[in-house]
This record gives sequence, structure tokens and C-alpha cells, in this order.
Amino acid sequence: MDASNRMKRSRTLLAVSILALIGGGIVASAVISHASASAQQPGQDDQHPNFDGFWLLQVPPQDASKKSPPDLPEGWRAFGTRDWPAPLLQKQAYEIVKSQRIKEEKALTIAEGLDEKTARCEAGGFPDLLEFDLPLDILQRPDEIVMLTERERQLPRHIYISPPHPISLDYSPARTGILTHNGHSLAHWEGNTLVVDTDGFDPSPWMFSIDRIPHSDAMTTVERLSLSADGNILVDRLEITDPKTLTEVWKLKFTWHRAPPATEAIESTCDIDLDYLGIKGNSGS
Repeated sequence: MDASNRMKRSRTLLAVSILALIGGGIVASAVISHASASAQQPGQDDQHPNFDGFWLLQVPPQDASKKSPPDLPEGWRAFGTRDWPAPLLQKQAYEIVKSQRIKEEKALTIAEGLDEKTARCEAGGFPDLLEFDLPLDILQRPDEIVMLTERERQLPRHIYISPPHPISLDYSPARTGILTHNGHSLAHWEGNTLVVDTDGFDPSPWMFSIDRIPHSDAMTTVERLSLSADGNILVDRLEITDPKTLTEVWKLKFTWHRAPPATEAIESTCDIDLDYLGIKGNSGS
């Protein structure tokens, strides 16, 4: 989070504190009730599906029969094997994808082929974190879900569930002006499906880094997460809306299988690519 966002967040926290003092009970009681609920209901919400645990992405093979624009090197899935419907990009977004592909296709070395975001170890974001075939670790409690991935450069993603998450403590981007890599996610249950609405995206990360697809600060997403009857298959139906990048809503489906019980997290780090950045000398100095 940059200095500007930290300042905005501090102001939001201060405003909430002042409201709690002035209101004399509305916000304060919401916080107390939330804390009490958390204390009384540790662990899982027995009324809803349990997404807790490690998940492995099901990666279908790419369909070679699908045609891609002839001026786009390597087609839509240049760096991966995902069998997805191609995005209908606005002209300026398509040109970004094409120019990056051409640059990387002409690169003589792996280092030269990296994009600058990767070379600088810049943090990734959502929805990019969903498309990597690394274990996805989900931690769930009644008021929040946290998504962690072993991919280096990826920040934890927090999804706040309402209720019981207190509505009065709404840190929505519309109120705070804070933009983040993973956006601000608020969710609610519709039966056994968790519906997640996310906005407030910082436009600096790729929407999907494998294809170098960009996004804007106008991007919003809606997800519907559901679990199979036996609890071993997790499906995330994702809809992406970005009027500055896409010509229509882009609908994708992610499917994960529950990892074996003995699965553990493996730490992954990112080393800045000094050659790509033109930095010479001892990296440790």
C-alpha cells in the first residue's frame, strides 16, 4: 500500500472511531457484537460449505482448433494451457497485449523476454491469482475468507462476509478512495453459494499475467463459489466487467480439487531480474 493509500486508510479509521464516540452505540455496539460473535463461534460456520484447506487447479488442455487473431503472437494462451473463451478487448487494451507479445517473441534471452512487472518482482493481484496451478490455501471463518497462494509476489486476499461482518465498518473504495491489487471484496451467502463482489482495483498489476492482459480501475468482478456434495471440488464462476478494457462481461470458470490431507505450504520468493533492468554488479552490495 503506497503512502497515499495509507493516509486514506488512517483517515477512514479515524472517522470510524469518531463516529463510534459520537453515535454512542451504533458503531460501537456493532464492533462489540462482532467481537462477541467471533469469540462465541470460532472456526467454521456449520450452516454453510467449508472451503477450508488446500486446492489444486484443474487445468484443461488448450484447444488448438480455436482460432486467434492472426496478428497476436502465440494466440490467446501464449504462456499457458488454459482453455478459456477469448476476451473481447477494447482496441487500446488489445494493442497493449499485442505489443507486449511481439516484444517478448523477439527477445533473444529469457531475461529479455520477461515483462517489467515480473522482472521488478511487483506484487500480483486478483483475478490473476486464480489462474496459477499452484496450491490455493483457503482459510475460512464465519465473517471472512482468506486466500493464500504459493506464487511469489502474490498478496493475501481477504473476502469479508456479511452478515456477520459488521456493515457499519464499511471500508469500501467508494468511501475511502483506496485502490488495492486484490480489490475490496464483500460477500454474502445465497443458499450454499458464496457470492463475492469486488471493486477498488489498482490498475497496475495484470488482469491475467500469463497473457499480459491489462485492466483498469473501473474493473469489477462477481464470483460464485460452490462446493460439490462430497466437498472435494470447488468451483468459482467469475464474471469480469471492465468498460475501459473489455467490450462485454467476460465469464470464466475455475475448478479446483481438494489436495491430499498431508499437503503443506511451500515458501516461494522472488528475485529481481538485474539483467533485464540493466543493473550490473554485485546484487548483494
